[in-house]
Amino acid sequence: MVVYNWQYFSIIYAALLLPGEIPLVVVTVLESENTETQSDLLAYVAAMANTEDILKGFSLNWMNLRDADNGKVLWQGADDLSSPEKEHEARVPKKILKSRAVSRELNFTSSEEMTRFRLEQRVMFKGKCLEEWNFDFGFVIPGSTNTWQSVIEAAPESQMMPASVLSGNVVIETYFYDDKLLVSTSKVRIYYV
Repeated sequence: MVVYNWQYFSIIYAALLLPGEIPLVVVTVLESENTETQSDLLAYVAAMANTEDILKGFSLNWMNLRDADNGKVLWQGADDLSSPEKEHEARVPKKILKSRAVSRELNFTSSEEMTRFRLEQRVMFKGKCLEEWNFDFGFVIPGSTNTWQSVIEAAPESQMMPASVLSGNVVIETYFYDDKLLVSTSKVRIYYV
């Protein structure tokens, strides 16, 4: 019996939290000869149990954006942009749109171990996705503070919209993961000044 349906695993996890006997379906999976299914289920249940700790122990300490060619800081913020319950705002100099490439530095702290920390980022313009990027950090040591630098290349100038059109209409959606486990989300509305 091979099951990779995350909703199914969520139901099993919720059932495991209830007092009483282990549901028959879990016993069936755990007694299955398919060790891949067993280990997938056990890993997922362990990860779900740790999700709350990872979320509580994760914070984005600061972030900056630099011109990747000369290293000059164009914007810097110290707000914890990893708080999922609100939309954040950033006022970024419009000259950033002239940069060939932008270097983004994130400084974050995690009280918990993460085996494959990564993020998915979407640039939304009036609710429609313009660009999507994926970045991998890798292993995070528990109780550590880390700085992560990534370079993002600009679209060709012919494809760029003016700052006056973009300002206030762009939201950067960031999804922080430990492998497949969603750790946190962030939404930042960009104003070009």
